[in-house]
Amino acid sequence: NFSKEVKDILYRRSPRCQHIDENGIQCQESDYSKLEVDHIIPWSQGGQTSIDNAQLLCKYHNTQKGNRN
Repeated sequence: NFSKEVKDILYRRSPRCQHIDENGIQCQESDYSKLEVDHIIPWSQGGQTSIDNAQLLCKYHNTQKGNRN
């Protein structure tokens, strides 16, 4: 799991969900409490728990992503 410090750094860099849909539109969720730190390359597929492999996703998009890149 990622630390709160990692979430804070990611939020300062870009304070909203990083999901971009098939039309190129980025999710507008920016409520800190609704954002989760996600492994870009899933941990179950060998992705590292590092800030370079982390992004913020809202709870909805993180759940929808599941174990996919």
